[in-house]
Amino acid sequence: MFKKIIFLLASFWLPLFVRKKDYDLVILRYDSEKFMFNTKVFFEYLLENSKLNVKYIINDDSLREKLIKQYGNHFITQRTIQDIMFIAKAGSWITDGGFPLKTPFGHRDRVLINFTHGMPVKCPGILGYNGLSRLRIFLQLKMYSKYYDAFCVTSSKFKNIISKAYLLKEERIKILGQPRNDLLFRKNDKDKILKSLYPDLPTYEKIILYAPTYRSNLYGNSGLEPTKFFPFEDFDIKKLENFLEENQYIIFIRSHHLDKINFEETNRIRFLNSDKIVEISEILNIFDMLISDYSGMIFDFLLLNKPLIVLPYDYENYKENIGVCFEYKLFYELQPYFNFIAQDEFLATLKILLLNDEYKKERLKLKNKLFEITENNSEASYLFLLKKIREYNK
Repeated sequence: MFKKIIFLLASFWLPLFVRKKDYDLVILRYDSEKFMFNTKVFFEYLLENSKLNVKYIINDDSLREKLIKQYGNHFITQRTIQDIMFIAKAGSWITDGGFPLKTPFGHRDRVLINFTHGMPVKCPGILGYNGLSRLRIFLQLKMYSKYYDAFCVTSSKFKNIISKAYLLKEERIKILGQPRNDLLFRKNDKDKILKSLYPDLPTYEKIILYAPTYRSNLYGNSGLEPTKFFPFEDFDIKKLENFLEENQYIIFIRSHHLDKINFEETNRIRFLNSDKIVEISEILNIFDMLISDYSGMIFDFLLLNKPLIVLPYDYENYKENIGVCFEYKLFYELQPYFNFIAQDEFLATLKILLLNDEYKKERLKLKNKLFEITENNSEASYLFLLKKIREYNK
């Protein structure tokens, strides 16, 4: 505990004494313990396409050692004074969340880019908090928000939401896209990937990803029940399995590690959690359909223009307790129904969409509203980064 306090104090104060930045040095961070999301993809892009000195913060010793073997000596910690000073001297900080160092000092001549975790359906930032937690986040955002060079979005449609959520002036919100969406346009061998993950899979014609949102109290709210998987009044696992067998479909469930699912895997219902693959974006394009509710993955999947089913079974409760950025009328044109009460109705719709997708034009219209940049997101961010480095390095 004493060491932790020392490092927190060092992180706060040491950047105050850094007089000269190293503009060849770029520091990236997700949450300091994981290597994933936009920063992971952008990190890989920088290693391949730039001559910059790129470092990613990983405090987990075993994961850091593993990554060094894979990528080389491009990983550091926040747990030594030497590393803290190294981070403080960097000319650029790039994050999916908070700053690499929790400090208000030394940012005026540093490039600061925040990709966020993705475009939000549920309320992000301060909009998702209440009570004392809201005050804490407000003070933290006020400390940082004025320094950002870019808070990245995919469309001007998100600017107003992001501005309110993170206390940002709209000119700091840039349409640079999300680097992880570049993965959607990479070629993936579906059969090879699935065979490596599940050697015993049955024959299939279509594969479906079912990825509902985790309903938690992380935002200081209460009143939400745990996620209900297949939330139908007449849910029958045997009928579902028979339907999947008859039509040669497989459903892969991606749940949060804290969610409790009250049934085991079947032949055609498999779990695809982080123990199988950490970053789902890497293989999202292999699926023929996505089923979700309030996940930003809905927006990502629009880029593929494949069938999509939204199941906001607890919409009013979720809206009251967590909050949503978009009324669900935004999705009305994407599918014939939302509040599926009966399992048979849901399965019939699922089959219709997979056999005769009539909603491609509607999804394309929505995609064009929500994405002004689709491919080459990493390149757009890299060009912006170089531009800002040149400006600060004059």
